[in-house]
Amino acid sequence: MNFGELGTRYHGPIATRYEKRRIGKKWSAENEAAEQLLRHVAPGARVLDVPVGTGRLLPFLNARGAHVQGLDLSPDMLAIARSSADAIGMAAGLDIGDIRHIPFDDDSFDLVTCVRFLNWIATDDLKQVVGELARVSRNKLLLGIRYLPDLSELPANKQAAVRLSMRAIGLSRCHASWHGLVNHPKSAVHNLFESLDLKIIEARVVERRFDGSDYVFFLLQQQSNGAGASSSYSVNRRPVRPAQDYLAGEVALNG
Repeated sequence: MNFGELGTRYHGPIATRYEKRRIGKKWSAENEAAEQLLRHVAPGARVLDVPVGTGRLLPFLNARGAHVQGLDLSPDMLAIARSSADAIGMAAGLDIGDIRHIPFDDDSFDLVTCVRFLNWIATDDLKQVVGELARVSRNKLLLGIRYLPDLSELPANKQAAVRLSMRAIGLSRCHASWHGLVNHPKSAVHNLFESLDLKIIEARVVERRFDGSDYVFFLLQQQSNGAGASSSYSVNRRPVRPAQDYLAGEVALNG
């Protein structure tokens, strides 16, 4: 799916029903992981959430006394996020914005969060998008990514055997043709973090899917500061290719 489609996907009934259609075990596990990881964030921190969606992280950030700016391409999702903020008495800045071109200076935020989005991005283009997130963060990032662990990491049990079989028959590729989402190789994700000088503070597995993929929340720490950090996160503004261009890779549903 390309960015033009993403910008028009979550509107009208799709936006209003977004959370109702997703509430369940995985949604609850994501909320629990986010709440726990956000405890690492100092009270009163300046936070950017992109894409902010319906504002599902706002209650957890509000509990930390955070000053929040949210960006999203969908006006309808932003309207729901504003209602969510109003319901808890939270003054958050919620505006139209593109994750590829974040309209803030380097090191503007103590924390940048991005969940349920990075599997729309082709693996080869993750560095541009995550690099842009890192550029505007002077301290931490919270990212949700579904990846494919190395086969050698799967334990020798019945569940792992099923997951290995699903990988072997290419179940994720079937998801790709229908949903256009990418499962990034775990090695590529870790190499990306290393290339951007991001240290993993904590990683929480939110879901281990039967198709052999894991959905993980990462809390990351900048290891460089000041001008050096900004230069190391310079972003090449080439067009980001949509996930659908990479259907030869492993893909799974995560939307």
